[in-house]
Amino acid sequence: MYVNLYEHEETAKNKYDGIRQYCIAEKVPEDYLRGSIGRKSRLAPMKRKTKIMLVIVGLIITAMLSMYLSMYTQMERDLESLEFYKTDLNALKDGIYHGEAETALVKVVLEVEATNHKITGIDILKHDNGMGKKAERITEDMIRMNTYDVDAVSGATSSSQVIKSAVSNALAHGKREQ
Repeated sequence: MYVNLYEHEETAKNKYDGIRQYCIAEKVPEDYLRGSIGRKSRLAPMKRKTKIMLVIVGLIITAMLSMYLSMYTQMERDLESLEFYKTDLNALKDGIYHGEAETALVKVVLEVEATNHKITGIDILKHDNGMGKKAERITEDMIRMNTYDVDAVSGATSSSQVIKSAVSNALAHGKREQ
């Protein structure tokens, strides 16, 4: 189908002229005819405020994300530097041994009770952990298996590792109490 562009332009011009004549006859401001051309829209300030708010929200999200990534990388470095000691439980005397370990986000202070060369109790005295509270159940596995070298609690891996390191520290270097 062939469209004559000149006819469309002429039709559009005629419609515009008709609306313009109506505006003049009814004393409607010419701005009405032109829309918002040449005048400030009431929506323009709101759009600017919206843009400013979006920039602020974006900056806040970026700052929070960078803080999280920084804490995450620090935690990874700390977990890699945790010390685990080989301990001969057959040489361990009966008593209560004090141990501790910490990373940037997790700190554990505990006591390990040993009787007849076996771990008979682990008492967590302090556990600053964020959301790793459920890792404390790892002590049950340590007592049952008679070693600190057990699987970490799913969802609380960092706290599990710090608790394991603290038990290792207690058994290897802890001061024995009677």
